[in-house]
Amino acid sequence: MSDSWDPMSSKLRWTPNDFHSGARDLMISIFSPDLVLNTARSLRLGV
Repeated sequence: MSDSWDPMSSKLRWTPNDFHSGARDLMISIFSPDLVLNTARSLRLGV
């Protein structure tokens, strides 16, 4: 079982920058720029 991927141990090895960079790349790959902008605008307006 030690060879299996362990999410918790992987997170412990990640630096905050690695996490944010990965999350940003994931968001960019999933959402179109227009959707991201619209979502950010909605969050800013509190809608």
